[in-house]
Amino acid sequence: MNRTKTYGILRNEKGLTLVELLAVIVIIGILAAIAVPSVSGLITKSKHQAHRANAQMIVDAARMKVVAEDLASTAITLKELHQGGYLEKIPEDPENKGNTYHPDESVVDVVKSTSGGTVSYSYTITLKGNRDGGSLVAYFNGVSEEQIKSEPINTGSSGSTSN
Repeated sequence: MNRTKTYGILRNEKGLTLVELLAVIVIIGILAAIAVPSVSGLITKSKHQAHRANAQMIVDAARMKVVAEDLASTAITLKELHQGGYLEKIPEDPENKGNTYHPDESVVDVVKSTSGGTVSYSYTITLKGNRDGGSLVAYFNGVSEEQIKSEPINTGSSGSTSN
């Protein structure tokens, strides 16, 4: 009788079978396949929003320089904005971690116009950064202030522009 009891206990042991274990692994794989692209998309979108925020901040700094120094139509580099104290530091390029936008190639073009005694200014930005290989990429190239939020961003990678 003792032998039958032992056989019954061993037979009722709880554990995972190989099929159950494989099913769990497959489910985890499917979840990972869904999660990785969506996280990647979020990272890309946040980089693009950072480019847009940086571009707007640079245009705002140029606006302060134009008002403070009573400038007419001119081109203002990122380096001039930083050296003049209109930007605390040159913004970091989100596509090239640890590096800033190119200080001499990133430019805000200011055009002053007068109509019926009213003076107005328009601002366009060219925002450039260095790629890892040292080549320049223009994230924005002559984009007006009104278009910063909607203009596609050139990231210099395959599929070079995107929103």
